[in-house]
Amino acid sequence: MCAYLHKVVKELVPRFSLDRGFEFSNVVRFGERQCFLQSVLIAGLLQGMGVDAGVVMVYRNTHGQETNNGHAVTLVKLPSGQDIIVDASEPEPFARQQGLFGRFGGYRYVVPVYGNRADNILHYKTASGNEEIATASLRPLDFSFIRSQFWHYRGERAKGGLLSTAPTREGLEAAAHSLQTSVRLCPDNPLAVYMLGRTYLAQGRADQAAGQLAQACRLYSRFGWVPAGPKEYLSRTRQQAASR
Repeated sequence: MCAYLHKVVKELVPRFSLDRGFEFSNVVRFGERQCFLQSVLIAGLLQGMGVDAGVVMVYRNTHGQETNNGHAVTLVKLPSGQDIIVDASEPEPFARQQGLFGRFGGYRYVVPVYGNRADNILHYKTASGNEEIATASLRPLDFSFIRSQFWHYRGERAKGGLLSTAPTREGLEAAAHSLQTSVRLCPDNPLAVYMLGRTYLAQGRADQAAGQLAQACRLYSRFGWVPAGPKEYLSRTRQQAASR
């Protein structure tokens, strides 16, 4: 069933778009999707069939390259007690992502441990490698995070916003509004907190930027892994504040 849905989503929503593919309305209007939306769609269809499935973020891809929660996949809890990852961004349905962001108690960065000849996940380790986690103990991301992440993409991809080649005042204001909504819906979404800090910095709101970036670093540290970007931007912001 997972392999079937992987094929169906790619055929019915054929175009991949980072700029518009996170809105369900654009699935209908343009046939566009991106990784988070397609993972929500597959997980929702599986849940409707009574399958234990949900969405997790990826911080280390199949090649071991680290990204700041830069990808999303569907995590499926198999009747065998093992897990498997469905990834519609890949040509084949099942992917061996090397680092995930899910829930173990609170949010947590974990490393899947795979079987030698299969894509099934036998168990997990914490990002530090100090603790083993049973598959039954790791849960997909909750509804507050899912809602928050949609607003994060709206802020990240706002026209004239932070990632635009030529940011505008109006674009940065729109980005800040969406990211503020994202953080309000899930204050523990570290990427949303981080991107809000960067948006404040681009707006010249250095003090607010420093507060958000420091909070992002605290969240990442609590969850077990701190990417380079938040640390670099926090250091840069503090240097700017000190030079004023």
